[in-house]
Amino acid sequence: MITSFLNTDSPELPGEEFELHQWLADWHHYALTDGHIHSTYELDDETVERLESYFKLGLTPREGVGVLFGTLH
Repeated sequence: MITSFLNTDSPELPGEEFELHQWLADWHHYALTDGHIHSTYELDDETVERLESYFKLGLTPREGVGVLFGTLH
């Protein structure tokens, strides 16, 4: 499970992993500001895998929020 995805300042992360961490941090921001989660929300392994697949498909973090929480029409 990714436990520190909100800290994207780590210079030792490889390029794609850094981008994934940044994407997850942005996803968390949108999910939080849209009211889908609370600040204490913790991702489980299954959700991390789903979000990583959204990232690899090229979805934006906001689109990832919509897909995960079913807000797209």
